[in-house]
Amino acid sequence: MSMEKTLTVQLSTQGEEPWNIDAPVSAKKPFKHAVFGYLVNISDSLIVEPGLLEEWSWDFEAKKYIFKVRKGLKFHNGRRVHSNDVEFSLQRWYLMQHPSFEKAYVRNVKGIDVLKPGGKFVSGSVPGIKIMDERTLSIEVSSYNPTFLHSLIDVPLVPMEELKDDYFTWKTLPVGAGVYRVEKADSVKGIFHLSAMTSGVIQKIDLLTKNVPGQNVDISTVRDGAIVGPEEITILTKH
Repeated sequence: MSMEKTLTVQLSTQGEEPWNIDAPVSAKKPFKHAVFGYLVNISDSLIVEPGLLEEWSWDFEAKKYIFKVRKGLKFHNGRRVHSNDVEFSLQRWYLMQHPSFEKAYVRNVKGIDVLKPGGKFVSGSVPGIKIMDERTLSIEVSSYNPTFLHSLIDVPLVPMEELKDDYFTWKTLPVGAGVYRVEKADSVKGIFHLSAMTSGVIQKIDLLTKNVPGQNVDISTVRDGAIVGPEEITILTKH
């Protein structure tokens, strides 16, 4: 497939914004991966591999992870990503007043329960999270959890300044550090235009969350009006 072609992906037909916390997984997962990126990636054999984190280690005695953000990593607004952005992103779910099961992904962080819904982010307020330098932080856990790193793929890395005071609502469009940025969003029509931040990938992707009459669809997670599993993704081509 030509890198110049716009890839059109039907994520759902329910009309929700794909970054909405209540959107179906078929919409949220591809959007998270493309726009926010993952702190770590999980291979087909469930091996944890570098993502937005360049490297990590586990201190057995201190029960701490040491995380290092990828060098030169930037958000789509042009600001360089720092270790306290990871700190904010881990704490964000506990500060939001909107109910979220995403809290479960970080509940093993020591002292995370000191945060209260509606509170304001203050770096250093959680005892288990320590900033070591602008790219490095340590995460102390209450008890060793071998799935902790795997759960990080569901923690979007986001810049606090692009969110309203509720840490839930975007001021304009979602901003991440993934391969694609949100170029334009038409929530009424259910069309969300993404553009690549790097070469070597398809440069334009349109995500659909509604049925768009006359719209050619290349990849669909919807069959006969129902969302199907990733293993059943339907490939559609226009003849």
